[in-house]
Amino acid sequence: MRFGVLGPTEVSGVPVRGAGLSGLLVLLALEAGRVVSVDRLVEALYGPSGTVNALQSQVSRLRGLVGVPLELGPAGYRLVVDPLEVDAHLFTHAVAAARRASSPGERARLLREALGLWRGPALADVLTLPFAEAEAAALEELRLSAVEDRVEADLLTGCAPLAELVSELGELVRRQPLRERLRGQLMLALARSGRRAEALEVFEEARKTLAEELGADPSPELAALHLSLLRDEPPSAVASPAASAGPLAVGRLPAASVSAEALGAASALRPRAPRPRLTSFVGRDHELRLVGRLLGRGRLLTLAGPGGAGKTRLAVEAVEAAHGLGEVCFVELAPLGPGSDVALAVLTALGLPYGHSEPPGPLSAARQDPSASMSLPRGVPPVDALVTALGDHRVTLVLDNCEHLVEAAALLVDRILAECQRVRVLATSREPLNIDGEQVLPIAPLPQPPHGLDLEQAREHPAVRLLADRAAAVRHGFTVTGDNLEPVLRICRALDGLPLAIELAAARLRALTPAEVAARLDDRFRLLTGGSRTALPRHRTLRAVVAWSWDLLDPAERTLAARLSVFVSGTTAEAAERVCGGDLDLLSALVDKSIVQADGGRFGMLETVRAFCAERLAESGEEQRVRQAHAEHYARMAASAESQLRGPDQLRRLAELAAEHDNLRAALRWAIDTGRAEMALRLTADLWMYWWLRGLRHEGALLSAEVLDLVGPEPPEGLAEDHIMCALQMVTTGRPLEEARERLDNAERLARGMAEPPRHPLIAMVRPYPAIASGDYTLLLPALLAATTASDPWSRAFARLLLGYLRLGAGEVEAGERELRLALDTFRMAGDRWGVGQAMLQLSELSGWRGEHKEAIAMAEEALEVIAPFGATEDTALLMSRRGAELARAGDLAAAEVELERAACMARHLPGSEAEAIATYGLAELARLGGDPARATELYMAALAGCEAHWLGAHETRGRVLIGLGRVEGDGARLREAYDLLVDVLDLPGASGAVEAMAELVLREGPAARAAFLLGAAVSLRGAALTDGPDVVRTAGEARRVLGDAAFERSYQRGCSTPRDQVADLLPF
Repeated sequence: MRFGVLGPTEVSGVPVRGAGLSGLLVLLALEAGRVVSVDRLVEALYGPSGTVNALQSQVSRLRGLVGVPLELGPAGYRLVVDPLEVDAHLFTHAVAAARRASSPGERARLLREALGLWRGPALADVLTLPFAEAEAAALEELRLSAVEDRVEADLLTGCAPLAELVSELGELVRRQPLRERLRGQLMLALARSGRRAEALEVFEEARKTLAEELGADPSPELAALHLSLLRDEPPSAVASPAASAGPLAVGRLPAASVSAEALGAASALRPRAPRPRLTSFVGRDHELRLVGRLLGRGRLLTLAGPGGAGKTRLAVEAVEAAHGLGEVCFVELAPLGPGSDVALAVLTALGLPYGHSEPPGPLSAARQDPSASMSLPRGVPPVDALVTALGDHRVTLVLDNCEHLVEAAALLVDRILAECQRVRVLATSREPLNIDGEQVLPIAPLPQPPHGLDLEQAREHPAVRLLADRAAAVRHGFTVTGDNLEPVLRICRALDGLPLAIELAAARLRALTPAEVAARLDDRFRLLTGGSRTALPRHRTLRAVVAWSWDLLDPAERTLAARLSVFVSGTTAEAAERVCGGDLDLLSALVDKSIVQADGGRFGMLETVRAFCAERLAESGEEQRVRQAHAEHYARMAASAESQLRGPDQLRRLAELAAEHDNLRAALRWAIDTGRAEMALRLTADLWMYWWLRGLRHEGALLSAEVLDLVGPEPPEGLAEDHIMCALQMVTTGRPLEEARERLDNAERLARGMAEPPRHPLIAMVRPYPAIASGDYTLLLPALLAATTASDPWSRAFARLLLGYLRLGAGEVEAGERELRLALDTFRMAGDRWGVGQAMLQLSELSGWRGEHKEAIAMAEEALEVIAPFGATEDTALLMSRRGAELARAGDLAAAEVELERAACMARHLPGSEAEAIATYGLAELARLGGDPARATELYMAALAGCEAHWLGAHETRGRVLIGLGRVEGDGARLREAYDLLVDVLDLPGASGAVEAMAELVLREGPAARAAFLLGAAVSLRGAALTDGPDVVRTAGEARRVLGDAAFERSYQRGCSTPRDQVADLLPF
């Protein structure tokens, strides 16, 4: 396939219509072969207000384009094509190949072929989308550069007709009046055509335009060409104005008095190149392009970020890849001590030693032998000598590691930029220079690998690629495999994606396995030592990297940094001030110095920096005081939000708590570990609803169990209600029945002893829970009916939701539907989105029973939209499985498989949930109905293994899986086991599926009348008939064919009228 973005978007010559669809395809094509996260796609296509639903709509349309190989994984979407199938990538590759051509003629030919790929402006039909302008500008810059290279090759060969070149260059200059290289090429083409006067006019136009637009003079190269034309030199002798070739003459003098001999020395710059790179450059493609664009836009760019983030390497690669920077001089400032003269270091890097006691030799000698040893006299201040030496040279200074000399570096750069108009500066620092004209590009660590990556995706992730590359260098044959994938990912995540830390960890793989390294990262500073002997001392150990930044802080900054280490995953400025003291200026200073990272109103530390600062906090003697302040702050936050999680402010308060999830957990962890029972109990009770809304029920249950173990059966005075809430949370997932029964019996006892009306509405639900735990479902109905009269609307709605589940499970379809619709209405009035989603999930299934698949799918989709803002992975996966099952019933098996695969993938790493088992069961059903019994059996067994450990809800899933296995194996005993299990948990709709499967099995052996009876008995159990279930339709059709309509109806109706409690005795197995 061929993907075109250099012009209107097209696939293999076929136009793609619609900006949204084109934009999605273009963005994926520009990252061909690489995973693009959902968040990045939404932001790029729709901006900050975009939604995932809008993206999914375009993804569905894109899948409809014939042959587009779009792949979905946990980390996002990927266009699975060779990048060279995308014209933009092919163009970049072709231009690079052309520039390596051995002759100008060959170079011109290859560049023409490359430029022929363009069909119009890049990204022409998507330029209104947020991401497109910058990408299109980068491609256009490359195109113009290629055009300039092709023109230069044409001028060198002399094969192209000059008249055509003049016409082409005239139009290019009209469109790009600030590109001096095109101006110079036009001047040369005019001169060679005998139109020297016109060539001189082009220069005068350039001088005027540059002065008006940029306040700058023409470049030395263009001025030199102008001078040659004025001297009436033969056109063939006039050099082409390409990129700078060799030393340039000094063009202007500063006010300081500098001798002519010194100027002679300065005219021969011999700038120091960066050290040769001996390792690969990984994972900074976007930043590399961005640095190039920013250097072209301004004259000062600072790469600012924490130590070890890879700023130096990025700077080196960027100046190597960029065009039009002139000569590049690399200045290492790290070895300099405090008070060192930065200008002197730059002079030395430029090859101009300062301080020779005698004047240097004659000016002519310097020009004849630029490599001769020259130096500048001591009488001139180094900064004046430097400014003089730079003069009108086109030079890019790379000032590496400015942070410890930031004031001196800032003053020097300000002077250089003011007096040397052709000089650019690229600085790397842990804090910005903070001078006028500075562009600051924050350099963060590499992104951390997301959860859910498969082996192939993980190997492509930048942090993993870096670790694998460096590890292979020290341990021959090392590669990331299925066996070591998990510890490799743990290493990259634990080290924040920090390149230097990853490289130090890779060095440890010489002797240790990835699992051994990952297990030792709790003591990362002791483990990660022994970096390269040629590296700077502060880059040889992880501790030294952070200590270098710490030593640059003043005492007040160090105190605040140490205290901030109690926050996990960041915090707000308000919380930092309340817990740590200090003011906003101090916090801002820590951000500037890359100790703290600022992101969207939140402030946090890299985990490595936080660990270092936590050591300093422990040494300070105030650790427990600060941690208590932290815990008390988040306990107050949870208490103030608890009641508002059930109403119209639900989303706002949930978002606040979700942003502080790690801090809330850390506060509770500290309260448990230090034995603060009252705080732990209150905080757990206040987080109950948060855990449910976020789909974190398993986490809440485990922490609740720890709190109850700490507190014991008798709560502190006034905290009985909190104790009950803790018990309710504990028994919701993954707890043994005996333990659940004991905890709930105690909760019911405490509820009976409460004198005051409960603060938590769920206290009214205590009585139903012991009935669930004991398995005695006959106790549930009166308890839930009593709860429907509660004064709190949310409690009434929740009781009706449970009552609807119960009635449907008992085969009372009409009554169950009525309760669910009442629950839905009440939840909507209360503004509770979670309740709305849960009610719609069950109502969707009811519509599916009736064959109303369009309505059922619409309900599932609306429920997904309602709960999407919660970020509840478990609930989202369950609703996706519901939608997938309904798509299968509607006959769209391909769409059903995609949806169920996504649900299974999403649920794969959820602890204590049967969501993956439910999705896997759905995939097994598709395999069975699709005629692949071996695959179906494999999937059924996987689903069975996924629902063995959870007592609440898992029995229903287990029963349905057993039915599927019974169908595939033709095993009546399996079907009877499923029936008994589902009846025991009052899931009669599930049990009816077992009876329908028995009917199919019976029919294989001949007695069609009994099969018809069993189909009717299944209707009796469920309380409704499945109008178009494929298994039922097939079995009923075959039985009707054998018996005839009348005989079939008699047997079927006899089954329908059989009382539910008699069905078990009439089953064949």
